[in-house]
Amino acid sequence: MTLGHDGLMRFFASLLAIGLVLGGGASVAAAQEAGCAPSEVGDGTGVFFLALGENCTSAQAEGYTVIAHLVRDDESSEVLVLVDAEHDDAETQQVAQLLAEQVKDGSVDGGTWHDQPPD
Repeated sequence: MTLGHDGLMRFFASLLAIGLVLGGGASVAAAQEAGCAPSEVGDGTGVFFLALGENCTSAQAEGYTVIAHLVRDDESSEVLVLVDAEHDDAETQQVAQLLAEQVKDGSVDGGTWHDQPPD
């Protein structure tokens, strides 16, 4: 995956959009959860997120590479950062990791997140 300037701009615009989903209210997150399908971060990036909840589990991430399993520090939300099989290369994984770091430090939604320890 080669992002280039336009790709980076779309990616960072997508960060803003994901921030609205992660921190912008229960209605948007609930709508994503109701579908229980990973949502792509920008068109054609291969990077996805999946909000976990009562009806939506990590089982819906089957077929994706899990880059990060994050929990909001106030324990109010949980999300997976994923890469689909079609885009599973080192550069796309690096972009997904960058997204996870931006989420963790609060740059995306203003709240800080941490990695969920493995079971």
